[in-house]
Amino acid sequence: MMFKRDAGVEKRLRRIVKGEEANIKLLEKQEQELLKAVEDNGELLETRLNKPSCQEVKLDREISRLREKTDKLQSDLEQLRIDRERSAEPFRLMDDDLRERLKIVRLQLETVRGLKDRSFSSSNMSMTNRGGLQINLSQIGTPELPEQLHPPSYRDSVNRVETSQNPFEN
Repeated sequence: MMFKRDAGVEKRLRRIVKGEEANIKLLEKQEQELLKAVEDNGELLETRLNKPSCQEVKLDREISRLREKTDKLQSDLEQLRIDRERSAEPFRLMDDDLRERLKIVRLQLETVRGLKDRSFSSSNMSMTNRGGLQINLSQIGTPELPEQLHPPSYRDSVNRVETSQNPFEN
């Protein structure tokens, strides 16, 4: 009886071994199929990621168009600023001219005030100096300022600025 028991066990062991071999073959086949599926899926994924969608292409075009428009607008803005600076140049020249005239008028005013403070009244007052000489102040008068110290009129200066850089040229 012993022999029959061993034969039954061996038979079972062979069936188990055959079942395990079948399982191994099945698992190897599944492994190959899954490996092929992973490779195919990787290729599909790479293709999908490398090919932009229609919406992406549209948005890229729109962004490029807007970037070009922005650059053009920036250029236009810069040109307008340059033009504004150029158009202000006559006003700068006029400002310089007016400031120079103001300086001259202030100098004249200071000179006249100084003369007034130093002089006596221009009435018919007479003074006697130590030597007995009489001086009639009404005959002395005030000195005339040279022509070049009189400021030109505003109208003349506007015309000069438009035609010349030097406001005191005739």
